Amino acid sequence: IKRRISSVRDANSWTVVSSDHEVLNHARSHRMKQMSSAQFAQSLGQTSRVEEPRGEEIHPTLSEEEIDEFYQAFGGEPDE
Repeated sequence: IKRRISSVRDANSWTVVSSDHEVLNHARSHRMKQMSSAQFAQSLGQTSRVEEPRGEEIHPTLSEEEIDEFYQAFGGEPDE
């Protein structure tokens, strides 16, 4: 893990999750964000779920070209 941490180029966009203090210190020395496994697990419990609206049907509109492209990519013929 430490070797992987050392090889990352954009270190400041990574977060290392570990309970190993040596790994976390190595990540810190490479300017990576760090989080303990316990903190990560706790954060999972705090995330809110986005609920989709109920009762609303979505009817996408496809052009003839998009439908033809679908049949070319996936095979089959439209029912006529």
